[in-house]
Amino acid sequence: MKPTPLVNEVVWTGSALREAREARGVTLQQLADSTRVLRRHLENVEADRYAELPAAVYLRGILMAVARELRLDAQKVARSYLAVLEAAPEPESPPAPAARGGAGRRSPR
Repeated sequence: MKPTPLVNEVVWTGSALREAREARGVTLQQLADSTRVLRRHLENVEADRYAELPAAVYLRGILMAVARELRLDAQKVARSYLAVLEAAPEPESPPAPAARGGAGRRSPR
């Protein structure tokens, strides 16, 4: 039987991580420096810009490093954030540009 999650268990989203970081008085740059995670990755995590995030294996490492630095349960944070990511709808990809004639070659002049 699967254990029932606690009612008051935190769902770790980007905004929840940002609130935890701000509550500790840590800037985004300080977090980037202490975790050695690129600032743009941290910004994308906090903004829940899922399409801009690295592959899940790397993202899990980022989430765990951030959680440890903020003195949070790294396993719970990573599991929760990745579950939210997995449940998020896939972003619609823009239509492919129309192909030009000549397979990309320029005609001689």
